[in-house]
Amino acid sequence: MSYNHIIKIPYLCITILYATIIHSNTNVSPYINMRSQGAYITRSLQGNTTFFTTYNHEQNQYVITITPGYIKSNKPGQIAEDLFGRIVRTCSWDIAKLSITGSGVESRNSSTDLLADYFGLPRDFSSSIILKPRIDSAIVEGDIYMHLNTIAPGLWAHVRLPLVHTRWNLHFDEHVIHKGTADHQPGYFNELVTFGVENPAGTYANAYGVARDDLLERFTDFIAHGKTPQLGTQVTFVPLRYARWASCNNKKTGIADIHIDVGYPIIHHDLYHITLGCAFVIPTGTRPTACDAFEPIVGNGRHGACGAILQAHYQLTKNITESSYCDLWLDAHITHLFSTKQIRTFDLKGKPNSRYMLAHALKQSSQQLYTNAIAGDVANSVPSEAQFDNIVTPIANISSMRAHVSTGIQADIVARLVYTKGPYSWDIGYNLWARSAERITIHPTDACTLNHHQWALKGDAQLYGFSGTVVAPATDPIALAPSQSCATITRGTNNITSLDTNSGGTNGIRPTRNPGIDIPAYARKTATASGVSQNINDRPDNLGLQMQTTVSPVYITLDDIDTVGAQTKGLSHSFFAGCTHTWSDVDTAYRPHINISAGGQAELHAIDHYCTIPENHSCTLSFRAQDCSSSRVCGISQWSIWIKVGIEY
Repeated sequence: MSYNHIIKIPYLCITILYATIIHSNTNVSPYINMRSQGAYITRSLQGNTTFFTTYNHEQNQYVITITPGYIKSNKPGQIAEDLFGRIVRTCSWDIAKLSITGSGVESRNSSTDLLADYFGLPRDFSSSIILKPRIDSAIVEGDIYMHLNTIAPGLWAHVRLPLVHTRWNLHFDEHVIHKGTADHQPGYFNELVTFGVENPAGTYANAYGVARDDLLERFTDFIAHGKTPQLGTQVTFVPLRYARWASCNNKKTGIADIHIDVGYPIIHHDLYHITLGCAFVIPTGTRPTACDAFEPIVGNGRHGACGAILQAHYQLTKNITESSYCDLWLDAHITHLFSTKQIRTFDLKGKPNSRYMLAHALKQSSQQLYTNAIAGDVANSVPSEAQFDNIVTPIANISSMRAHVSTGIQADIVARLVYTKGPYSWDIGYNLWARSAERITIHPTDACTLNHHQWALKGDAQLYGFSGTVVAPATDPIALAPSQSCATITRGTNNITSLDTNSGGTNGIRPTRNPGIDIPAYARKTATASGVSQNINDRPDNLGLQMQTTVSPVYITLDDIDTVGAQTKGLSHSFFAGCTHTWSDVDTAYRPHINISAGGQAELHAIDHYCTIPENHSCTLSFRAQDCSSSRVCGISQWSIWIKVGIEY
């Protein structure tokens, strides 16, 4: 939406937006970039402390381990709020609730309720959604440790291959409060008109454009099953193809990236050592395809990575007679995640969850559509710049794009205390994991595709009007060119307040006459006087009044795609514990050892407070305020357990 167009929008539109945005936020995360299931060095380090502190200068040494484990997310309410923002109401982080209401529901909350009209539902529809998002992953990690002493004494390499089976599920349940019986009024979606009883003469109070039976039954039909309302043969309602709820396979299996670490001790002593090294990640996991809003991912999103390793330990105490000692360890992996191609779904700037709003296509040429600044006037009528092209689609279908995504720094730092007594050792420690903000760049081809198509926000605008020259029940529908750049996921700007289409509106103009559209002007069928009225009215009967269309539609362009708001950071704090028993006196060439973890790891992911300060912007052209973070901390809190079995030789 170009700036030259935006600044022309009436102050009324800006006022409506301001009243809405103070209750919303722009820091919704359409995609949660979580920590890779294989990026847990706590698992691989446990029980292998002697490998890094003792080595044979004359021959190579090897340790092969197999570590089956299980990871499960918690705080489902937090996950839901990360995905959808404060339109969901959380309860002790256990569940989240979401409300769907139609524009004709007088009691609807226009700040938090999703507008049911966008989903092909009746104007009097209402339902409640319960969300309990969960992620659980089974993992079998194979590790190979190698002391390459024949190359350089103390040189070691570590290869990890984590095989992961992961399941992601929103676990949502819709409770329909009121199925709804209302039809959609003529012109709201399409050109069709069905007349009821004529009363009084020339008046059809029950005329409709889309019958209730042709609308959807539930929000779930739209969001998960790809269903659409039946609008006739002329207007196409494109089904939701991206960011759907559990429409695709919610399970994935694969190698969550291959990790290769190489280290060399620069300081080595019986009581302490310091090792420096390099860390490499070969991407073997899956990448986002944007099919689902909560899409299962194996690994880190298909990023290759490279970085540095720092490892150090110091022996705090030692009791020779009891063969017991206590060591303090520090391990740090700092890596850069290289750019990779992904498909992401984006919201529009300043419009959280706008991926589920509706856009309509516009064509450059227009037929029988003219505009004039004064109602009923003929002089100075000019042809409309554009006209509705009979296609409506969810924003996600046009805002899901290929993107180049990279991350500057990812840090995995572990501090642990290891107490060893005889064949037993106990680990307890803290793990800090952090990821800097993603950098997202739209693929040039997709950027050009969006900018060459003409889409505008529909909101609750009427897409068709009816020529005043025709007496009902005959109709002469004329496609309009409205845009509502100030509409949000919770409300349009025509101010529909009830099922009575004469109620609401602004400045005495009822909602069906498009009082809340961008740069409004009165619509006419012709630009010259012809002896009869040529106004385009909002109703196909004697009660019709001249309606408005947009003079110069505000188109959705690449500048409106909120790539900055989609860039998230990660920060988690974990505590872990484990126990190891080692058989070192076996009279064979191999020394088997078994690692058993009691309790595993509990990870608490940090969250950002939402930005509730109104942003300095005009509608969708936003400039983020200094007080609001452009990239919010977003991730998954989870716990994990594991068992390790290994052979050293």
